[in-house]
Amino acid sequence: MDATQSRAALAARYTTILLDAARRSDVDSAALFGDEPVFATRGRSASWSHDDLGVVSHNLRLATHDELWGMAPGKHIPLGTFRYACEQFALSGSLGEALARAFRLYDLMDSVRFQLHVTGEEASITVSLPSTAQPDADFLHEWWLWLWHYVAQWFVRSEISLFKVDFPHRPAVNPDVYDGTFGSRCSFKADAARIVFSREELSRPVTRTLDEVEDFFGRSYVSLKYSPDVERRVGISVKVALLRRLQREKSMPTLEELAGEQGVTSQTLRRWLLAEGHTYRALKAEVRSLVARHHLGRPDMTLSEVATQAGFAETSGFTRAFRTWTGMNVSQFRQSTALHRSGLG
Repeated sequence: MDATQSRAALAARYTTILLDAARRSDVDSAALFGDEPVFATRGRSASWSHDDLGVVSHNLRLATHDELWGMAPGKHIPLGTFRYACEQFALSGSLGEALARAFRLYDLMDSVRFQLHVTGEEASITVSLPSTAQPDADFLHEWWLWLWHYVAQWFVRSEISLFKVDFPHRPAVNPDVYDGTFGSRCSFKADAARIVFSREELSRPVTRTLDEVEDFFGRSYVSLKYSPDVERRVGISVKVALLRRLQREKSMPTLEELAGEQGVTSQTLRRWLLAEGHTYRALKAEVRSLVARHHLGRPDMTLSEVATQAGFAETSGFTRAFRTWTGMNVSQFRQSTALHRSGLG
C-alpha cells in the first residue's frame, strides 16, 4: 500500500473517531458538515475522505473550544495554541530551538505533553496523553506525531526521514497503513509514542517567516492528503528508500533495482546523486551506520543481531565497516553511548 492509499485509509478512520467524539460531547455530528445533508446522502457508514476529515476536525474544534476535540475530559488545549506554537517556530533559529519553544508552550496547558529527547546520534519526539483521555483517543498519538513531523519538515523546507515510529497501542488497521503514512516502520505496544530521527536534523535552520505562517493558516486545513511543501532532494529520497528496504528486508537494493523502483534509469539516478554531491555507495553506508548506531544503543541487542539489522550477513564484516564509519570499535561506541545516557558524557 503506497503513501496516498495509506493516508486515505487513516483519514477515513480519524473522521469516524471524531464523529463518535462529537456524539459523546453532545455535538450534532451532521452539523459539523455545514449545510451538506451528509448522513442523508451518504449514510453513517460512509467511507470518509480527506476533505471530510478537514471539515469535521476544524468544526469540532470550534464546537468544543478545544484542540483535543474534547477527547480528554477535564483537560483541553485552547484554540489558537497550535498557531501560536508555529509562530514561535518562525522566530527560532534552528529546528531544535523551535521544537523546544513550542513544547514549553504546551507544558503550560497541563494537558497533552510533548518532549524532545536527544540521545547519542538520535533525537526523538514523544507524546503523552492526559490520564482522562478516552479509549479511542489513541489516535491522538498518531495525529500529533504525524503533525509535528509535517511541521518540522515544512519549517526547514526539507524532508526529514524517520528512523522509527513507536505507538503504545495496538494497530487499529493494517500496520502497512501506518508504515505508508509515516514513511518508516511503525512498532506497536511500545513503552511510549515517539518518532525517532537523526540528531543532525535539529541543527537545520528554520527558514519560514511569520508571513508564511500567516499564509499557511489562511489556506485549507492541514491534511493527511498532502506532503509538506519542501524542497525535494534526491539524496534524501534515496536514503528514505534505503532505510525502508533495510527495515523491511534487512538488505540493500542495487542501484539498478532502486532506480527501477523510482521509474528512472540507473544512469539518471547516478547523475542526479552526483549533482548533489552524493554517491550511491556513500548513501548506503550512511544508512547502515544510522541503523547500526541506533541498535548498538540498545543493551539488549547482541552484536550479531545488530549486524543483521544493518544488512550484514557476517558480524566480522559489520565490525570492520563500523570502524570505518565511526573511527571507533563497537565496544568503544557502546561505552560512549552509555555515558551519554547516564549524563556523564
